[in-house]
Order: sequence, then C-alpha cells, then structure tokens
Amino acid sequence: MKNIALIIFLIISTTAFPQKKFIWLHGLEGEKGPNTWDIYQPYLTATNGFVIEYPSNNTIAGIANRLYLNDIKALEIDADLVIIAHSMGGLVARSLTGFSPKIKGIITVGTPNSGSVLLKNTLSGKTYDFFHQAIRMASRAADNSILSGVFSGFPVTTIAAPIVIPITIFKNSTQNGVLTSLKTVLQTGMGIYALSHPCIRDMLPGSTFLQHLNAKTETVPHINIYGAEDHWQVVRAIGSLSKISEVKNPQYRDQSFDQEFIPKIQAGLAFINQIQQTHNLVYKALAVPAVFMPWIWRTRELVLKARLEWDALYRYLDVGMHADFASNMGAVEYRLQDYCIPKGIDMQKLSCKKCYLPCILENDGILSRQDVISGMEHKDNTYNIRVLSVNHQEMGNHIEMRKLLEEIIINKKYGNAFSR
Repeated sequence: MKNIALIIFLIISTTAFPQKKFIWLHGLEGEKGPNTWDIYQPYLTATNGFVIEYPSNNTIAGIANRLYLNDIKALEIDADLVIIAHSMGGLVARSLTGFSPKIKGIITVGTPNSGSVLLKNTLSGKTYDFFHQAIRMASRAADNSILSGVFSGFPVTTIAAPIVIPITIFKNSTQNGVLTSLKTVLQTGMGIYALSHPCIRDMLPGSTFLQHLNAKTETVPHINIYGAEDHWQVVRAIGSLSKISEVKNPQYRDQSFDQEFIPKIQAGLAFINQIQQTHNLVYKALAVPAVFMPWIWRTRELVLKARLEWDALYRYLDVGMHADFASNMGAVEYRLQDYCIPKGIDMQKLSCKKCYLPCILENDGILSRQDVISGMEHKDNTYNIRVLSVNHQEMGNHIEMRKLLEEIIINKKYGNAFSR
C-alpha cells in the first residue's frame, strides 16, 4: 500500500508540477562546427537544457516538423518546454509553437521575423563588394600620388620623396592587409546565401512563409531580442566571424572578439592623415621652385588632386563604406545635415553645405532592427528587447547577452513562462 501511495503521489506531483526543459536551437548552417549555444546552455540550464541540431537543407516548416517528430516530441512527455533560438532558428521556434501545447515560451535572438533585407539584396545582385571598392580607391590614390610627384624630375622628386614611405606602409598594412582580409572573410560568410536550401527563400521579405507566420496570433509568450552593435557594425560582425571558433569556445565566455579589424582600420585612417599632411607640405614646398620653373605649377596641382583622393578615401573608410553596408541591410535613413570638406589645401578651413546624408540605424551587422521587430511591435505576449554592443555572430557569447538571459531565465524578470 505504501508503494502504491508513493507512486500515486509521484504521478500527482509530476502532473501538478511538471519539470521544465529548455531547447536551444542554432541558425542557418549552425549544425556545422561548434554550436551557437555551447556556452550558455550548460551555464544556464545545465540539468534541463538540450542543444538540438538540425540539417538546414529544408523549408523552415519542414525543419520544424522534423525537429518535433525526431527530438521534441520525446522531450515533452514529462515537461513543459521553453525554446531559445538564434537567427533562422527563431523562425523554426515560432513554427514549432503550433505543434505542441507543451511549448510555454520562446526566446528568439537576432531572428529575421520580417525577413532579411541583406539576404534579399544579395540574392538579387544588388550588393557589391565594398571592400573591393575601398581597395580600388586606395590603389588609385596611391598611384596618383606617386606619379604626381616622385617621378616628375628634379627638384620635385626630392621634395616629394617623403610621400613614398607612409603610402608604402598604408598599402602593405591596410590596402593589401586588412581590407583584403575583410573582403575574404565577407565573401566566405556571404557564401552561405548562395546555397540552395529552401529555408533561405523562406527568409526573404514578403515570402509566403513569413506572411503566414506573421499573420498568426501569438498565443505563446515570446521574447524577441535584437542586437544594437556599436560603431562600424559590419566590420565588428566580420571580426567576430573571423574568430568564430574562439567566439563559440566555452573557455572564452564573456570575451568579445569584435575588435579584430577595428584598430587596423583606425591605424589605416591615421596613415591616411599622415599622407594628407605630407601632401600639404609638398604642395607648399613646390611653390618656391615653381617661381623659377613654371612647369612645376602643373605638378603642384596634381599633388593637390592626389591629396583630394586621399580625402575621399578617408571619408569612405570612416563613414561611406559602413553606410553602404548598412544600406544593403536596410539600416540606413537619410537626414538633412551639414556636410563639410576641406577647403582647398588648408585642412583647417572647411566648405560646408546642407545635404541629405546617410544615418546608420540600429543593426547587428547582418540584420537591421526592422528585420527583427517589424510586425512584432503590437503582438500580444511579445517583448521586444534591445541588447547593446552585440553583433549577430556573438549572440551566443557576450557579457550583455549573458546578463539578459540571466534576467530572463534565472531572475524571472519577464515572468515564469521563461524561467527555469
């Protein structure tokens, strides 16, 4: 009798107080290599968390169906479920809510709920290689500088000789170094979009899948997290991508790897500034021999023209390149502002005018804020949460993400539906 009573008690207890399980899902092609959630799953849900991998070569609905039948159905027998999903995995998680009433909450992180504008522009051929553009601008500026002064003959060659050293350093370190590396990493990362997986088409803005998904009423509590990376967002995201094995390594928890290329571009800008100043000195110095050798006036103007090309390159590396990237992910808004450039050779004097300039909106280096929250702002049971300084690649390992997930899962800040 005691044994029967104990069994009945256990059945009642289990029914009244079901165990909660956390399912962690990766994004597109995340099944290849270290998992996005190998750091946070054992840290936050060591005893009741499950990292589940799935092949990406299906529609999102097909992925959800296969996941439910092969993995999730067995887990829900004795527990309520919470799904935490990154990127495309968030769309899979939203699809899964229709399979089981045991799914009590979902947390989506960097999910293209309204589709990815960057993906659309890439597949339609509307993007171009911005790093290649920067490399071409640098090559043209360097060639014009060298040709304008160094090979003009005595005394111009002697006066213009100081131009050569900083340009040589810039070409070796920035043009052939960091910009070429960025170009290679970007091409490798964007290569995933060239795959023929049906799920990639599902993530296009306005796809039939997204229209149906977003038309559904949100019946399950949903936390929708979007990244707001710092200045030079895409370069930071590419930096994290180039170090992805370290980003996903549990021994590096709370360490950021988005600085891989930032100081190198800053160093390149410093060299450009040095080159600009050197051109100014050469331009002024040539005024003396030009009095006796009138042909030097023409050479002097070529030095000024070359300096202006370095000005344009500086602006492109500092602002334009990043605005071009942001524009291709739909994260740019044009606003009327003052636009100032150096007036002639004197860099202290500026010529300013009012014009519409691109302003970069919040994004994680891959998805804009609008990609993640558009259409989700007024849905019931949905929290849209911004996480600062986090790019798309490091959402599985960043101190700000850890703090936020701790608030959600441990401290119950957003209710019991998401807590362990």
